[in-house]
Amino acid sequence: LALNDGAWRRWAELDEPESEAMPDFRDKLTRVEKLLVIRCLREDRTLPAASLFATAVLGHRHTDLRQASLADLEAHASAATPLVVLMQPGTGLDPTGAISDLARKRKRVVRLLAATSA
Repeated sequence: LALNDGAWRRWAELDEPESEAMPDFRDKLTRVEKLLVIRCLREDRTLPAASLFATAVLGHRHTDLRQASLADLEAHASAATPLVVLMQPGTGLDPTGAISDLARKRKRVVRLLAATSA
């Protein structure tokens, strides 16, 4: 970073640096490595970067809750295949209540874990 600090500073100051190529590395980093660099340099962009990572790995069909019903999600979830929900503050999309309600109706135990970058 020290060898190209101006380019890194410009990249880090972008509104959405996770959507742009990183200086010096371009396409040399794996998706996980890029996510880790973003976490180190722009912690506030970790959740959007994680969402891009999940979409790249799993595909949009598996990462957009607006396209899936809870019944569909439940059919694919199990102890071996958990349901992971990444939410971005300010989007108004928070399925926590609906997930809890469905679990209660099905008489199942659901464990919710909130991981924040704050």
